[in-house]
Amino acid sequence: MIPGLLQLSRDFLFPAVMLAAVFLGALVTPAQSEVYAPNGVVLSPADWAKASTDGKSVTVKDALTNSENSMITDGVKGVNGYTLTVMSFWDAAPNGDYLTIEVRQHGSVAANCRVSSAKDGSTFDTTC
Repeated sequence: MIPGLLQLSRDFLFPAVMLAAVFLGALVTPAQSEVYAPNGVVLSPADWAKASTDGKSVTVKDALTNSENSMITDGVKGVNGYTLTVMSFWDAAPNGDYLTIEVRQHGSVAANCRVSSAKDGSTFDTTC
């Protein structure tokens, strides 16, 4: 009788615990950044650290993470189906260097944007 109850409890508890672990893992796993270089590979740590050459020394990470456009910040977070491709790094302009970004949502081009090294309050100027 006791071995039968142990077997029954094991047969019930093991799948329940495993299912709970899967759901918990899905809930606590953060979204992955969806930012690519012009060659189609995910940005490397060196690419994220590239700084503007206009004296402001804004990194790619700072500019994209703090863009005033929600499509850009969503792409950095990997949410809402947005992905970003940095088409060019820090082109010169009179008001500050800028990144050229192609924004895709679910695979389709949603916008082409420029994220500037110039700030408007706490966010970086962005034109799409």
